[in-house]
Amino acid sequence: MRVLITVDGVTRNLKEWARVTGVPRATISMRLAKGWEPVRAVTTPRQVHHGKHTSPEYRAWRKMRARCSDPGDNNWKNYGARGIRVCERWESFPSFYADMGPRPSARHSLERKNNEQGVAVRPLSPRRSCQGRSNRRNNRRLTFQGQTLTMAEWAERLGLSYAMIQTRAQRGWTDEEILSIPSIPRPKRHRGRYAA
Repeated sequence: MRVLITVDGVTRNLKEWARVTGVPRATISMRLAKGWEPVRAVTTPRQVHHGKHTSPEYRAWRKMRARCSDPGDNNWKNYGARGIRVCERWESFPSFYADMGPRPSARHSLERKNNEQGVAVRPLSPRRSCQGRSNRRNNRRLTFQGQTLTMAEWAERLGLSYAMIQTRAQRGWTDEEILSIPSIPRPKRHRGRYAA
């Protein structure tokens, strides 16, 4: 069956419209089957795909948008519900990718510079995951010798185990005790017995 479409007084078949507009015949046909008006089906340019739907950058962009705009997202309460929005330019993945570029490594993630800023415009930067985790509202901060840092930052700075610092904090130790009392190495076990 030959389908004829009239746009602005000009009547052509699908193949001719595809040649004239650059919109593939299959796309025009699919649009008509979905109920698009003939004028729109023929004249709307085909969406160009970026080819990065499986990339880590695309997943990061999609998750960023979801937590800022989808009330059904698990992280909505920490972002969208607090008024944090994605800037208009970054509603488009190609624009986001043009600004951010490829992810430097698997250890990098997106981070807002100002954790309380209401709009996630460009204060986003690729950061190593350990740095990104330091900029969270639910992080426990410890003050020791006049300096306040997160538990992870203290663990890295003092060469202590993060798990040990966390356990001491959960047991109610003061910040001074957590960071100043050295850990006691446990004797190594060998085949179920303590080594001599």
